Amino acid sequence: MKKTKWIVLVLSTTFFIGIERVSASSAVNDYILKNNITPAREQVNYRITMQNPANNGGINMNFKFGKPQMVIIHDVGVEFSTIDNEITYMVNHQDSAFVHSFVDGSQLKTIADTSKIAWGAGPFGNRYADQIEQIRVNSKGEFAQQIASLANWTANQMIRYGMGAPKLVSIANKDLDGNLASHENISYKWGGTDHVDPVAYWNGRGQKYFYQKYDMSQFRDLVAYYYNKSSFDTMSNQKTVNYSA
Repeated sequence: MKKTKWIVLVLSTTFFIGIERVSASSAVNDYILKNNITPAREQVNYRITMQNPANNGGINMNFKFGKPQMVIIHDVGVEFSTIDNEITYMVNHQDSAFVHSFVDGSQLKTIADTSKIAWGAGPFGNRYADQIEQIRVNSKGEFAQQIASLANWTANQMIRYGMGAPKLVSIANKDLDGNLASHENISYKWGGTDHVDPVAYWNGRGQKYFYQKYDMSQFRDLVAYYYNKSSFDTMSNQKTVNYSA
């Protein structure tokens, strides 16, 4: 039985700098920080078997440079689903697509090894990125909690794998020139996929609950806040559990 590890976060001057810089440009980020919303603890239970070449016809599931270089943000694209239903569906259809993690308004669950490739953003995006899906939530509090958990998880991956501080990829060229992207960014930058999530979801929920559309630039600022707040060892609130979908 795994023991749950509780982490005490040590705040420094970056906390105050982060609040001032983040809250100035984003109603969502401002709400998260002013209300001291705590990111959900990551629940880890690997359920994807296709990362093993023995189960996928011999496909090499190592990242191009041996470890992930970026994080890609998705949303499931359907309303009124649940995190466990989406996980069950993906586990049952993993031979065609899967991501590493899922997040809703209270939970963050990782079902695939983030040190291995996932199949969620086309052949070009897949070879570089850890990937996470958002379940569509339906309240102001849930959306704020989801974005906080998502940003914290993203920062954790960047620190854990040495990706550097968060930087949005550009779509002006084909170079690997950043470490943070939406699925839409990947579609325009490299192709091999044509999805444009989570743009509509973030715009709609941001406007509905905070009277301001939410976007990747605002999200990058929140990731930077968590990234600067601490190192991976003192910042991670990961736990390993067994759960059934």
